[in-house]
Amino acid sequence: MWTQKEIDEVLGQHSKIFSFFYGVQEKGNVPRASDIQGELINQNVLIETHTIKETSEKFSISEKDAHEILQQCRDLVLIFALFFNNFFIKELKLKLNLF
Repeated sequence: MWTQKEIDEVLGQHSKIFSFFYGVQEKGNVPRASDIQGELINQNVLIETHTIKETSEKFSISEKDAHEILQQCRDLVLIFALFFNNFFIKELKLKLNLF
């Protein structure tokens, strides 16, 4: 789950391309009816909502460039998620004296 702000901070100049391709929205893309407990407000599930072709046309770039940019963005998002989760787990273990 990602907020638009997190995507913008992690991806910088390519966040608009990534957000378009994956349907990321400022107020989140999770329907309110699907979020009964309100835990997903402003959160985005990364779902391919547009094709490479649609994305390349929208941003006036080649399909090859769109593919490469999206691959770089996916790599950055994954690295950030892994680092954040690893950091969170270490913090939790430290707090619970599990080290």
